[in-house]
Amino acid sequence: MRRIALFFASSACRAGEPIDVERLALAFEGSVDAVRVYEDFFDSSTLVEMTALVRERRIAAVILAGRSPDHYQATLGGDHVTAELIRAGVNPNLIIHANLAEHCSLPHAGTSADLLFGKAKALTDVAVLDARLRSPAEIVEVPPRRRALVIGAGAAAVVAAYRLVDLGVRVVVASSASGWNLNGAEREHLAPSVSVLERHELCTLAFATQIRGVTGWAGDYETTLAHAGATRRERLGGIIVAVGEEYESYAALWPLLQIDSDREGRPYSRNTHTLSVRSTTSGVAVVPPPRGNGEEPLRQQSADATAAVLEITDLLNKPWLAHCVAVSRVDASHCGLCRTCIKVCAFSACSIDEHAGTSRVDERLCKACGNCVVACPAGARDLITGPTAQITGAISLLARAKLGDEPHVLALLCAGCAYRAADTAAREGHTYPVSVLPLRVQCGGRVDMQHVLQAFESGFDGVVIGTCREGKCHNIVGHLYLDRRVVLLRDLLRERGIDPDRLQIMDISPHEGELCARTLAEFAGELSGAISGAT
Repeated sequence: MRRIALFFASSACRAGEPIDVERLALAFEGSVDAVRVYEDFFDSSTLVEMTALVRERRIAAVILAGRSPDHYQATLGGDHVTAELIRAGVNPNLIIHANLAEHCSLPHAGTSADLLFGKAKALTDVAVLDARLRSPAEIVEVPPRRRALVIGAGAAAVVAAYRLVDLGVRVVVASSASGWNLNGAEREHLAPSVSVLERHELCTLAFATQIRGVTGWAGDYETTLAHAGATRRERLGGIIVAVGEEYESYAALWPLLQIDSDREGRPYSRNTHTLSVRSTTSGVAVVPPPRGNGEEPLRQQSADATAAVLEITDLLNKPWLAHCVAVSRVDASHCGLCRTCIKVCAFSACSIDEHAGTSRVDERLCKACGNCVVACPAGARDLITGPTAQITGAISLLARAKLGDEPHVLALLCAGCAYRAADTAAREGHTYPVSVLPLRVQCGGRVDMQHVLQAFESGFDGVVIGTCREGKCHNIVGHLYLDRRVVLLRDLLRERGIDPDRLQIMDISPHEGELCARTLAEFAGELSGAISGAT
């Protein structure tokens, strides 16, 4: 049986309303192979002790019970903890997070200690189940190509391209504009840089060009560029998005590159405090569009473009990059060759292997969104990052949580937007009832009707499915497939005597924390009123 270690960060457990972490740790003694409570995972001596324990006891899966997984991915140096665990021999897909800060301690100010403990234990139970059911992911090592794509034709694109060629990196500057898009002040300050780029042997200018697609991963991307009716492919190591005020012309790229954007369509970084240009996708850097005109925006654009170059060259200068291959797997014994997976995959990752007599997945194209898993009529597909058994098991575990008399709500939150919106809500100090129980899913399109039915049958009073806003889905069409299923599901709920208003869809962006908390609180309140009225 797989050896599992459960590590608690007590600082995260008292980030808001304090959780009794010692009592929580004691509750898991004997159910996993090692339980430890530390003050903070980033402490040097703690990291030494954690990795030593992993090696000595041959731990295969580690649960970090503390902050949100986003905290370790989008904080400067935050990936250091997971990197150390990987070096100690833990597969990346077997590093599991129990979000006790953003989804328990922080959003439930004034909650009784017993209720807070109940929710914290339920979230940790789900993490333990996840650690037992996930499969190790294949690790692929890629030698990065020392070539970059700069998207845009404004000041930031000029600065980024100039600094890249100055560092000896080959650059393709691609833009839908017919030429450089600079105002008077920008032309004055950047004329020398433009002159260098127009003559430099390492720089290829592709104006009046459309970007048709991007596949691959950091170090080895492939993009298709279309110009004057002809297309060509470019192999690249990294991508810098520097579109300036022309961001509306590139809106179709944001889901393709899994880049966050605000309501206006402006792309933004994953962490505006310390990682001003890092996107959600490794190997893709984003220069936020300027606000205003004059010297100050140009100064900021230049600084952000330089930071983006540092972000990308840091990857390109490595001898190799390791990628955790998170894909939809196919059980050939169940595959009926119906081609449904091909029809629903927005990334063209699915195809039919006629010789083998089964569907296959292109690991360079697959985003592990799970749309094909739900759509497959034969049940031949599953995700290694969120297997079906883990979701159904988690729903059962969360349904058992005793969290008072308030309506119990299951919140199925997509990893790209809604889960991070709940994180944002907690960090901004917004609250919602402790009886709202979150479950992270890869995409709104990963939510099966059976998951919702199971939730109601298990005793949940309501279900919220949190997904991306239209046009901003990290998996392009995940929210659309969900919307189609929900129409059928509401009819099915009526047939079973379940009020369809007990199911709510929450379209949201990662930065809309207040809206997320308010939606969850209002929905719980409406359920409470409906229950009171019925009695």
